[in-house]
Amino acid sequence: MFADDTKVYASVNTDYDVKGMRTDMDRLQVWSKTWLLRFNASKCKVMHMGSSNPSGSYSMSGVVLEDIDQEKDVGVYLTKDCKPEYSKMYQSSSESNGFAQSYKENLQVF
Repeated sequence: MFADDTKVYASVNTDYDVKGMRTDMDRLQVWSKTWLLRFNASKCKVMHMGSSNPSGSYSMSGVVLEDIDQEKDVGVYLTKDCKPEYSKMYQSSSESNGFAQSYKENLQVF
């Protein structure tokens, strides 16, 4: 079993914050081993959002995580500049539109 769809968000503005995020990732791996819900490191990714993010590199289980520019979550593509890509959003149901509105209302740019 894998810990799918886990997301970790943090305000990372300094090298000290990068170290803190790496520590959090290490703790997450310890948790996953304890509860037998492993992360598939080859499928894990990192997105550096915001203009002040120092873009540190992160790894899990010795695998350096891929740095991406956008990610889809509940039908909404989020980009590293923290703007949803509405043109790529699923438009087939009103539920998708509700998720998009919720993202837009709750998205905070650091």
